[in-house]
Amino acid sequence: MSTSVRISDDLVEITFSGLSFLATRRRTLRIPMRAVRSIRTATPSALPHGTAVSPGARQTGILRHGGRVHLLASRPGEPTLTIDLDRQAYPDVRFDSIVVSCDDVATRTAP
Repeated sequence: MSTSVRISDDLVEITFSGLSFLATRRRTLRIPMRAVRSIRTATPSALPHGTAVSPGARQTGILRHGGRVHLLASRPGEPTLTIDLDRQAYPDVRFDSIVVSCDDVATRTAP
């Protein structure tokens, strides 16, 4: 089972699979859409600029780099979703960006 991401008009909801939730200590992370700066996809997984890990290594945990805080929950070679957040305006969010591997992103739009 992979991490699932649901995006609606007012909320981004990430449900972590396996042990990926240990970094947040929550199985599900809910982020208000007003705190989201951008959402983008990448293949293969992309880390925040200026960071690196061993090739083929699972990227899970909290990375602090250059005064920014990143949540990583990605697997090598899999498509990722990167969510950039406005932590200064919304300090409850806790992260500047979230990078997750996910097979599918479910979106729900208002009728």
